[in-house]
Amino acid sequence: MPVPAIALLILSGLVLDSAMEMWGQLMVSGFVWLAFLILADRRQGRERLAVYLCVIYATIGEFALSLGLGLYQYRLENIPLYVPPGHALLFMLGISIASKLKDGIVWIVPIACLPYFALSAYVGFDTFGSLLFATFLLCLFVGRTRKIYATMFALSLLLEICGVWLGNWNWKTTVPSLEMTSTNPPVAAGAFYCVLDFLVLSTVTLWARRRS
Repeated sequence: MPVPAIALLILSGLVLDSAMEMWGQLMVSGFVWLAFLILADRRQGRERLAVYLCVIYATIGEFALSLGLGLYQYRLENIPLYVPPGHALLFMLGISIASKLKDGIVWIVPIACLPYFALSAYVGFDTFGSLLFATFLLCLFVGRTRKIYATMFALSLLLEICGVWLGNWNWKTTVPSLEMTSTNPPVAAGAFYCVLDFLVLSTVTLWARRRS
């Protein structure tokens, strides 16, 4: 599926979910799962393993961050069934976009964000963002697929802005259990997606080494 088609699918799902009750959310979930399974079936070997692992890790992350830590809450106070495969679709979209970008994107993204996080940490209106930004930088320095991390960091911010603006979910501006402030959505929410991608790609690499 071309990049614009995946992007349109994700955006359409968010729009429909924001305008309907539970029955509409279930309908969107069924459509997203169908699209994910079709796209996953077209992939081979490591790529297929990666997208399925993405769904598994995303599900664990959603339960931990939303229901467990309470960092954000979905509109119907649940975890929509379309969210885990939606993460995998965003993962596929990020990989496709990253493959078309120049290597300079790896450093353009953090350099462009640095003034904001320096100011937010100094003033104190987004101290949690500084922690997330440091996590993103760690992924860049430790991971091997740096261009994917930089792409996902920027791409996921667009997704978060759309989701919050449409009312699909909202983030807490005071981080529970931590004396830290945040924004809705966090500007550095992409760090969570980078950690997800890091786990997926590291697991695939480990699996490949064991098989060889």
